[in-house]
Amino acid sequence: MDRITDLFSDYLVKFSLWKNGISTKFSNQIFSGKNERLNRFRASFLLVVSLNIFIYLVIFNKDLNTIGLVLMLISTTIFWLLCVYSISKEKWKKKLYRKHEEKENEDLIIDLNQTIFTNIYTELSNSGYIYKENTTLKDFLNVFTTSLQRHESKIDFNLTQPKLKYVLDKFKIWNKNLSLAKLQRSGRILHKGKPIIARTLSQKFYDNPPCQNFTDEIDSICKKIGV
Repeated sequence: MDRITDLFSDYLVKFSLWKNGISTKFSNQIFSGKNERLNRFRASFLLVVSLNIFIYLVIFNKDLNTIGLVLMLISTTIFWLLCVYSISKEKWKKKLYRKHEEKENEDLIIDLNQTIFTNIYTELSNSGYIYKENTTLKDFLNVFTTSLQRHESKIDFNLTQPKLKYVLDKFKIWNKNLSLAKLQRSGRILHKGKPIIARTLSQKFYDNPPCQNFTDEIDSICKKIGV
């Protein structure tokens, strides 16, 4: 019964995620091994149907005609599904909560006030390090102050990859969980129009680190805005 309720609660979670508009990609990541789960679910369903027939024809020794048998299967299957649903309900809620919590943990939120973010955006865009035509101030604020589920904003940087890594590492000062891998998974940080690849940024950085003039400039911007 635990296996059946686990399967049933997984499908309820999937339905809830789909209903609330969570991306297909995320849903597929959660429910990998779809065919295997589907086959197990079918096997469990056939087991329930077989058990229904056994109960009515063997235990109760009922001699049913075709219509009666069909009605019996429908009614008892509904009964079994309701039983499984009632048992699965708590598991479903817990699993759904965990999935939403995992999604929220992927947010890039940094606990700084809007004025500081505005100054960061202004300095970087005025220096030509952010494509203004692709990234507005609102986009910049959305990425670092709002849940990713609420917007489609992205930040498009106009820097070499080693320099971009140096800039992104500065953001980790304010949020230690803001790793390059996490930024890559978000898909919201772009390098000249394309999503960043954490491994590539790191490799390029160590192969050809940015010059002293650039690092001094970025450090100076951070001091200037008081962070």
